[in-house]
Amino acid sequence: MVKLTPEIKGFIDSELSSSRPLKYSKLKQRITQKYGVRVSKA
Repeated sequence: MVKLTPEIKGFIDSELSSSRPLKYSKLKQRITQKYGVRVSKA
């Protein structure tokens, strides 16, 4: 389990509140690519 940094948390929040939010699995993929961390559960 990775600790969510404020940056990642902000990224998740902005994605979830955007007009067309990503599916969670897709979002996890993006986070892994963007920050190099694996997210099991947010």
